[in-house]
Amino acid sequence: MGTYLITGATGGIGSAVAELLYDAGHSLILVGRSAARLEETAMRLVSPTPLAVEPTAHPTGEERVWTLALDLSDPRRIEASLAGADLPALDGVVHSAGVVELGTVAEAPPGTWVEQLLVNAAAPAELTRLLLPLLRAARGHVVFVNSGSGLRARGGWAAYAASKHALRALADALRDEEPEIRSRRSTRAVRRARCSARSATRRARRTTRRTTCRPGPSPR
Repeated sequence: MGTYLITGATGGIGSAVAELLYDAGHSLILVGRSAARLEETAMRLVSPTPLAVEPTAHPTGEERVWTLALDLSDPRRIEASLAGADLPALDGVVHSAGVVELGTVAEAPPGTWVEQLLVNAAAPAELTRLLLPLLRAARGHVVFVNSGSGLRARGGWAAYAASKHALRALADALRDEEPEIRSRRSTRAVRRARCSARSATRRARRTTRRTTCRPGPSPR
């Protein structure tokens, strides 16, 4: 089995991808901004409590889940944040972290553009650059989770669509530059994860509706 690093692992798609890969027997490095939320995600995957430390080597037995708190909002700091992590060779990296803030071109301030371009495009590029030696060692996969906005922009979605078009360009260029690394904009597992995440959201909404009760009569 392989070792996969997943960004945005506490989000709907990221956690669903993690569940699919874990159930298939792979080892995981879950990446996200909040250490507490990463721990919760990891605990849902494995028991007893998983390792919540920087990755050091391939795990054995049931120690197949590691967590790594990493802030992707400033790509210039990612290298320093990874300096102390002794990561193993990677069979795959799934970039599922992302942000979205809608607004028309007339309304969106510069910060809206900068944040989405940094998190959705520059951060995956920088993290991939830093992990290339580990990916080359295992001839691994790089998966960029994109959306329809990476193909066509609509009114109100300009900044987000620009970041997703940039992500698509990154995947295409990486595929040409690193032929030994399998770079994809999406995979069957990611598509299944999206469906799982949507189904879980719908189930949660139905459960919320069922468990909402009207107040009873006042006691006499």
